Amino acid sequence: MKNFYFELNPSQSQDLVSLMLSGKYYNEDIPEGLQERTLKNRTGRTEGKGEKGTKRNMVFDAEKLRIEQMRRVSLNDFAGSLSMRLKRIRCAFLIGASLALTGLLHYAMLLASEDDSNEIESEQLSCRHPVLDVTNAQIQKHIQDLGELKCNQEIDWIETHNGTAIINKLITQLHGEVVCKISYIERVDDFTIQLGKSVLLTSEEGPINLEGDFSIVECESEKKKQWTNLLVGIHRNETLVRKVRSLKPPPNSMKLNVIMYGLDSMSRMHFIRKLPKTYKYLTEELKAIVLKGYNILGDGTPQALIPILTGYTEEELPETRKRMKNAQFVDVYPFAWKNFSSSGYITAWAEEQPDVGTFTYRLKGFKNQPTDHSMRTFFLQLNEIIRNLPKLCLGNKPRHTLMLDWMRQFYDVYPDVPKFAFCFNSELSHDDYNYVGYADPDIESFLRHLQESGILNSTLLIIMSDHGHRFARIRSSQQGKQEERMPFFSFVLPPWMEEKYPYLVQNLKINQNRLVTPFDIHATFMTLLNPDVPLQGHVSDRSISIFSEIPKERTCVSASIEPHWCACLSWFTLPTNHSLAKTVGQVVITYINDLTQVQRAKCEALQLGNVTRLEKFTPNKDFLTFKKNADLDGRAGEFSDHTKVTEIIYQVQLVADPGEGMYEAVVKYSALDKRYYVKGEEISRVNLYGNLEHCIHDDYPELRKYCYCIEQLNAE
Repeated sequence: MKNFYFELNPSQSQDLVSLMLSGKYYNEDIPEGLQERTLKNRTGRTEGKGEKGTKRNMVFDAEKLRIEQMRRVSLNDFAGSLSMRLKRIRCAFLIGASLALTGLLHYAMLLASEDDSNEIESEQLSCRHPVLDVTNAQIQKHIQDLGELKCNQEIDWIETHNGTAIINKLITQLHGEVVCKISYIERVDDFTIQLGKSVLLTSEEGPINLEGDFSIVECESEKKKQWTNLLVGIHRNETLVRKVRSLKPPPNSMKLNVIMYGLDSMSRMHFIRKLPKTYKYLTEELKAIVLKGYNILGDGTPQALIPILTGYTEEELPETRKRMKNAQFVDVYPFAWKNFSSSGYITAWAEEQPDVGTFTYRLKGFKNQPTDHSMRTFFLQLNEIIRNLPKLCLGNKPRHTLMLDWMRQFYDVYPDVPKFAFCFNSELSHDDYNYVGYADPDIESFLRHLQESGILNSTLLIIMSDHGHRFARIRSSQQGKQEERMPFFSFVLPPWMEEKYPYLVQNLKINQNRLVTPFDIHATFMTLLNPDVPLQGHVSDRSISIFSEIPKERTCVSASIEPHWCACLSWFTLPTNHSLAKTVGQVVITYINDLTQVQRAKCEALQLGNVTRLEKFTPNKDFLTFKKNADLDGRAGEFSDHTKVTEIIYQVQLVADPGEGMYEAVVKYSALDKRYYVKGEEISRVNLYGNLEHCIHDDYPELRKYCYCIEQLNAE
């Protein structure tokens, strides 16, 4: 969609920047947009009508806003002592009769300090997320295309398929008969491994069944050619199969397999930048639902994964930090895979870089292997030889493909029992912006295999990340900080779910634009085992399954997100007679006229009638000043940063003449180049246009909401 921008003269620019940094503009009235609106939100649903109870909720929110505004001024102590019931009674009284008190409170708000204004804005409004640019210049300058990762050209001598190992026929053709010694790697504990049983594999005898998942292989051919490597596979455990078959899932369970594949440090924007093939296949072929409002809870991978897997923060769980005397093993955590295991699932967990693992870097690790299959044993062995390997490779394979192949084999080996697998890749993306691009064709190929093999017909697929990049070079900018707080998170559902669970799937689609946290993902896992969840989540609930509609009124406060981790924009309602109202409104009108210019002989050029609402969005104060963690565990922050506000978002509602067309649009102002930007997909017509566009109705359907036919004007 075409971009459009406007330049500002110096006086306008100074006026705008001053406004950006101030908190002094308030409208004493409840924002018009929160009353009995009939505007369409981004999900296409109509607010204010058509759904039982919607209008009532909207009015209640307006009442709550007025109460919160009053609570922040001189009557703070009085209002703070009232119960919620008394607040509602007081609110009704104020709306009906207390005009004098309202005027007094408004006067007090105008006298409030800038800090007080920021407090009012952050607590009284629901979450509005920033409009991010995937080509942001401050980030794009760090992005490079590294091309294809080239590893050793010699093919692997041994292949693993469906729980078996076999010597590659091409190797015997090149080197003659081959004999290999396979030594299985065994787990001692989360930090120690040992070699176990050894078996022989020969090219003459053919394939053998694997007796373990990981091994060291040493091969020699009759021509004295030697080859050594690590082997990755899946051993089918029949004892385990019998055990899980004896455990029945809840009777109303969705009976879905689960695959969750994560990439470290990938914001939604960076995922789109560096994995374009994967993103295209996910969204266009698999129809993935991407969460645009997914927000982190804290700094680092544990703060992201622990709430997903347990429903709690690290602080709320038993002490597991290594340096603490009373530390327990993390086995004590109520991991979601335990729920799936007790419901008849076989489970798998994989994570690279064991020396900085999620549960082993600061935490004590697992006493017992946490899942039925785990890759930690393999990566501990890999760590012992990694310095001698080509960068990012193991033999002829890119190392990131080992985990993808292991997941694929996990599904091949256990086609007859339910499965839960979570694999998290960090080597490519944790310490570098660009290496992850190497994985794009391989992840796309993995997704294509899942689709073409039919695995996705019975599987919930989650592709996700823990947080965005945390490097100072990127997060020193406003968008860089915002991206850090908004990682990639997506869901792919089997097609039949929409027919069997229509309301749950519809809620998931609605929630792609709502504020979602790691707590909600844990609640979603529990929904798979018991889909009996309310269709509407409650705003006071910390964990809401994404199969329940997350309230529009949810804020970072109600979702238990600390202010400095909150990506939601603080916003103010500006007076419609402010000079910026006309400027922003004219940006939209000029853009619309630019679109209809191709049919100027038929479509009248629009004029700005009046602006009916103008709202300004900026990051909150704690977001801008947060610099880094001030402790080892990410539980305290250092607030010494001075991140500049480089972008400001306006949402404007206006009336255009002729025809009195009412439009709502998002306009972005860049303080870097002093320009306004607007996109067509961010302009909505919010009243009916009837037959006013009949002259282009068939030939230019994309212009229908913008065109006022000249012949209509002449007829009037």
